[in-house]
Amino acid sequence: MRDPEKEEELLEQEDLLGIFDYIEIIKERWPEAEPTLMKEPELAVPYAKNIIKGRWPEAEPALIRDPTLAVHYAYEVIKGRWIEAEPSIIKDPRTAYRYARDVIKGRWLEGEATIRQLRYFWNLYLDFLKTVGQDIDIWEIESW
Repeated sequence: MRDPEKEEELLEQEDLLGIFDYIEIIKERWPEAEPTLMKEPELAVPYAKNIIKGRWPEAEPALIRDPTLAVHYAYEVIKGRWIEAEPSIIKDPRTAYRYARDVIKGRWLEGEATIRQLRYFWNLYLDFLKTVGQDIDIWEIESW
């Protein structure tokens, strides 16, 4: 049950964790708190997944700026590729690998040059591709 006095207090204090805890209790969207929640993009993914139960377009610009959050959002909320965020995701070998593994669930040609920048993630990527039946011949890859 909603408590207008508690809501007013939380909004006045801009208590992000208190706001999020309250939302988890009421289990419904609280539009008046959304601008405050967007100040902490890490809270956008669970809010979109568990409360909105879908995409939260107003928060997406902030999520795109953080490659780790972008991968998490694509996996947890969009449940598929997030083309608009790929230019951000592709900048980091770790997030590019995680995006290929967790979101695309297969080979991501566009991300391979980035993943190759760190041998650790490149080896993880090659091992992952074997598990999904998409072995690649590393000698055929251009710009080695």
